[in-house]
Amino acid sequence: MLSQTYAANVENLGQLYPDADFVAVMRGKSICKYSYREYSLVPSKKLIAEYEKSQQTRDDWEQFALRFSEEMKPHVPSVAILRIAKKAQSKDIFLVSHEGPGWGERCHRFLLLNLIGDVAKENGFEIKIRR
Repeated sequence: MLSQTYAANVENLGQLYPDADFVAVMRGKSICKYSYREYSLVPSKKLIAEYEKSQQTRDDWEQFALRFSEEMKPHVPSVAILRIAKKAQSKDIFLVSHEGPGWGERCHRFLLLNLIGDVAKENGFEIKIRR
């Protein structure tokens, strides 16, 4: 199963899913214990800064999503994306970043769920995704 969470919730989920991998897809110092970090799946500093300076409207988010998708193109299918997709067939994997539930689905973790799911399908297998 592939899912997502925010850093402050990792400890809680770690108790519920003791064998899960927590993959940090964030910049900066983490406030949680994670299994490993995937810097190739993190938005660029420039993209993050521009979104933070915006009004953060729906249109701003859609622009962010488009630009993030463009940034990810060189990494699709990357070793990191395929590794996560393949592991998620038999293991619980959580993508972790800083943004908490107040952001709703306006976090690149949700974009990555779709991307990783699509790459799995393109490679002939499916994974269970929990948003």
